[in-house]
Amino acid sequence: QVLNIFARLKYLSRQNAVNACVAKNVKEKEYTAQCARQEYGKIKNDYLALQEELVKSISGDSAFSQEMIQAVICRREREQEKAISDLAEAEQAIEDAKNQAAIICQQFDELMDWARNYHTASTDAKRMILYYMIERVDVFRGYKINITFADLVKEIDALGGEMGKVIDQTFIQSKMLNKSKGP
Repeated sequence: QVLNIFARLKYLSRQNAVNACVAKNVKEKEYTAQCARQEYGKIKNDYLALQEELVKSISGDSAFSQEMIQAVICRREREQEKAISDLAEAEQAIEDAKNQAAIICQQFDELMDWARNYHTASTDAKRMILYYMIERVDVFRGYKINITFADLVKEIDALGGEMGKVIDQTFIQSKMLNKSKGP
């Protein structure tokens, strides 16, 4: 059954795997950064409008006192600093998400190496490969088995659920081991 999974995985494109794993995270981070840019733009425009109002107040053309406008300007300056900080954090998060691609490439290569070598590997080497691939195996009443895969396999699974489809085809997730025992 593991051989069936590895046989199907051999046909996956590395670039598609990396794009599928990284694209969603990068898009989420880009959306967050876009919201931070918009918030910064609003605060900056408010700040500029307040400065114009302060000039009007100094010349006597404003209904607001200089002290009142100064207090609001100070508050807007603090908000603007926080918005700049939030924007910088959001842009750093985008870079971090893009850098995750290198890690995923390495993990994908490792998984594909396992797939190429599994059928000729020794029993101990096969155990080691399965140890890194499988996080947990649960056996339920009626000998129903549920296998939870490690993060490495879950990240590759981002390819439209390809791993799940293979598992369903090979009946690894839930298989009745001893039908005579009953549920």
